[in-house]
Amino acid sequence: MAPVPPLTPLDAVLDLTAATSQVELDRSVVRLAAALVAAEQITLYHLFQPDGGAADDPEAPTTWVRELPDGDERPITALPHCAAAARSGTPQPLSLPGGGVEVAYPIAGDQGLAGLLTARYPHLPDDAQALLAPLLTCYHHHRRLLLALEHDALTGLRNRQTFDLQIWEVIHAAGRPTRRRDEPGGTICFAMFDIDHFKRVNDTFGHLYGDEVLLLFARLLGRSFRQSDLTYRYGGEEFCVVLFGANLERAGRVLERFHTAVADHPFPQVGQQTVSIGFTQVRPDDQPGDLIDRADRALYFAKAHGRNQLCAYEQLVTDGELADTSRVIGGVELF
Repeated sequence: MAPVPPLTPLDAVLDLTAATSQVELDRSVVRLAAALVAAEQITLYHLFQPDGGAADDPEAPTTWVRELPDGDERPITALPHCAAAARSGTPQPLSLPGGGVEVAYPIAGDQGLAGLLTARYPHLPDDAQALLAPLLTCYHHHRRLLLALEHDALTGLRNRQTFDLQIWEVIHAAGRPTRRRDEPGGTICFAMFDIDHFKRVNDTFGHLYGDEVLLLFARLLGRSFRQSDLTYRYGGEEFCVVLFGANLERAGRVLERFHTAVADHPFPQVGQQTVSIGFTQVRPDDQPGDLIDRADRALYFAKAHGRNQLCAYEQLVTDGELADTSRVIGGVELF
């Protein structure tokens, strides 16, 4: 059998550009980087600010890093070589207690730092930087393209197409133990939002002000939920959020704060706006349609009973306000 030729930087770039989602892209760059430089371990990090500040500012005191595609989060100061690489924009080595070295490579973005990649070696290779540079540059450009495809142009939130792709991953994560500090037990809730009387905004003030309401509403979503939660523009004036590490009680508190934030926010020209919210807990055996239907039924109840409120599907069933249309026969849930 002929020996397998070594992976070249061009081969790696071609392989990387085949990724069709951010999660796939993140996994690919880790796999390809390890093959290129024969590293013992590769780790990819994104920078973010828990307080909503600029994610690419390594000097900010609250800068955190998130291990990708779905790992731990920690302050960047907990990884001194990563903090040094972020500040300097150059690779920074860290000698390991048991021998070997780990190097943090900054991933340059359009206006600052896009992320970091660390590689662990028994001995530092001379050509590692030259081999990784084109791969990391291509990673940044392809990630920017995928971000544009996966996000709504007006609000910047994830779009409906991305929701349809990611909701299966959310369901599979329900009830599954995870390492993430914000996902104890894999408990997840799903909420749908509808801006009340939005058609009246468009009819009265015009679509330009309607778009501004949507944009400001999306910004409130971004400030009200954690970086680890998933926010989407579902369509029109409808939005949805996946809340990780949240049972119904905790989700209700978070959603009530957001409900109040919307009511208290001054929307230019339009004045006060309110929102109706329906939410439910994600079940490990859900189909996407089941999950959406439960949240949507709770949302419809909220709108049909005065709007400007939030309703949990499970509580509505317990109170006798809604009939639970699911039934279990032989361990299989039917509708």
